Amino acid sequence: MKKLLVLLLLPLFSFGQIIVNKETTKETRQYIAEDGSTKTQVKKITRTFNITEIQDEFIEIRLGKNYHLLSTSKHKNIKIGSQSKYWNVYDGGVLIPMQDEVDILNFFSKYGFEYFKQSTTTSTRNSSAYVPPTNYTATSRTTNFGSFSRTTTDISPTPSFSGIFNALFDNAASSKSSKSIIFKNNNN
Repeated sequence: MKKLLVLLLLPLFSFGQIIVNKETTKETRQYIAEDGSTKTQVKKITRTFNITEIQDEFIEIRLGKNYHLLSTSKHKNIKIGSQSKYWNVYDGGVLIPMQDEVDILNFFSKYGFEYFKQSTTTSTRNSSAYVPPTNYTATSRTTNFGSFSRTTTDISPTPSFSGIFNALFDNAASSKSSKSIIFKNNNN
């Protein structure tokens, strides 16, 4: 019931532009109950972050597939937005989506943050796999011992260089890129 009341009244108290950090922390404390026994109380705390209170000259927003991460010098990796129906950014008491780059640019420029630069980091991972040879050579030898003869067959693999080269040069690199936007804070 308390959580529902807090969620209903949160927009009334949020005059600023806040981000509700969905990662809750647990605070535990010991207390003595009426019967004299010691009990532990666990309280979940949901933290809020008001962007108008940022004192840093620059902030960084790393764009992700499911959510974006806001970082300042004091606060690192605060999740904003979501691809699901649950959002965590309030604009003047109204819950707003932060799905893509345009939403981020519009929201932060509206509150005095100037676009400074954007960077894309690409990491490439090379992978190579050895493909075992598929061609085999059979060599037969016959040795005669008078009326008796013996035949031996040696089977050896023939190196398949095309398989090795295909594994090394075709589809050998996979890349992953991440994009971040740097804003300059003009509110200071």
